[in-house]
Order: sequence, then C-alpha cells, then structure tokens
Amino acid sequence: MKTTIRAIFLLIAVAGWALAALSVHVIRTPEKVVIVPKNRVNITDTYVDVREWTIAEVEAHPVVTRRLLQTDKANHLAHVAGADVLAEALEE
Repeated sequence: MKTTIRAIFLLIAVAGWALAALSVHVIRTPEKVVIVPKNRVNITDTYVDVREWTIAEVEAHPVVTRRLLQTDKANHLAHVAGADVLAEALEE
C-alpha cells in the first residue's frame, strides 16, 4: 500500500513539473537565463538559445520575440537588434 501511494505521489509530482515546464519559455541569452510565461501551454520553443541569433532567427521565432516584447523584456535581444528593429521585423 505504501509503495502504491508513493508511486501515485511521484506520478502527480512529475506531471506537475512537466506542465510547469511547458508553460514557460526558458531563454538563454549571452548574459543570463530568462524565464518568460507562454500565452499557451505547448511544447514549441520551451528552451531557446538566443546567444548566436541574427535577425533571421528573430523572424523565424515570432512567438518568442513577440512574447519578449509583450513582457517588456526585449532588452535581452539587444545583442541582435534594438527593440524598434525587432518590432518592425515582426510586422513584415
């Protein structure tokens, strides 16, 4: 009985961690790691390494870039371009 209760508890804990991981963007910048909440729970762009990004990658990942702009954290992409350039790249 003890083993069953422990297994159920472990299963619930792992499911909770997985759900929490799917609800945020973990973005690795040249300076640090930034965590930004997603608009929707999904598996796409859960971990994004932006250290070597160019403006082409910004356009290829509009969800991440738009979310950084919405949460006023676009300064973490300053090594790619300014916030006004990022906004213009997403409008095209």
